[in-house]
Amino acid sequence: MAAPPKAEPIQEEPVEEEATAPETAPPTERELEFERALEDFEGFEEDEEDEEDEEDEEDDKKDLSDFDLLLRAAAETGDEASDEEKDGPMGKSLNAELDALDVPERIRMALVGNSNARTILIQDHLKMVSLSVLDNPGLSIKEIAIFAQNRTLADEIVRKICLNRKWVRHYSIKLSLIQNPKTPPNMVLNYLKFMRKTDLKALSRSKDVPHFVMKMAKVRLQTIGGS
Repeated sequence: MAAPPKAEPIQEEPVEEEATAPETAPPTERELEFERALEDFEGFEEDEEDEEDEEDEEDDKKDLSDFDLLLRAAAETGDEASDEEKDGPMGKSLNAELDALDVPERIRMALVGNSNARTILIQDHLKMVSLSVLDNPGLSIKEIAIFAQNRTLADEIVRKICLNRKWVRHYSIKLSLIQNPKTPPNMVLNYLKFMRKTDLKALSRSKDVPHFVMKMAKVRLQTIGGS
């Protein structure tokens, strides 16, 4: 009987050791100097961009004409002090600067100027300029009420205010128009219907309103039972 074959010994496979990453060598002095120089260069680029922006702004200001500077100043809001009492962008009072403008420039200023510019231009001797003020989108109800009561303004300005239904809805504007002798009588009679008793009494006794306004205010008082 043949002998069984001898079993061959099992050879263990060698375990491969994981390769460890070589330690990173510390940066050399030259590399450190290069990094510092790079950081300085990036900071210099930012500073240079800021300086360029400032230079561009200065160039823009130089390119603006005197009228553009005045327009920019007059378009800004804020009425802390009258522009007539302080120097404008060209070193003169706003009144003098506006007076020096030609007609198209004054019209443009009337359309976009602030309340100080509007107060001056509403009294312009040219009606096309003064009427343009009423098309200024920055107009407040208070301003319109003041204009409506101003007896020195042109008749056309008073009529234009009367014809603006949005404006005459406000009580203060109706009251101002009643007191202005340039307001058409038929408009005055219509506005008197909306007056409170206290204002009707004041109008019926006022010597600063036209005589027919005093008379009609008394009639209105009697109609509503006032004394």
